[in-house]
Amino acid sequence: MGVYQWLDKNVPSFNSKSDWWCKKTTADLGYAYPYDEPTRHTDKNNETEACVLYWRGTTTTEVVCLDDQLCSQEFPFVCEKCT
Repeated sequence: MGVYQWLDKNVPSFNSKSDWWCKKTTADLGYAYPYDEPTRHTDKNNETEACVLYWRGTTTTEVVCLDDQLCSQEFPFVCEKCT
């Protein structure tokens, strides 16, 4: 599924096997997560999810996990692109 690289090159790259991805079993998110990421879904226009965003937990335990999304979507945060 490729290697994901951050714009900040001081942060190590990661791949589809990373523990950082959101999973159905991710603890302490505070809500049910529907997928085991990365899913790399393809939309009706044949665009494949190739950017990554953060999901943050809603509990008092600090939890952040990663979700792949369509790069064409506008999000209020920085998206990182898969290379």
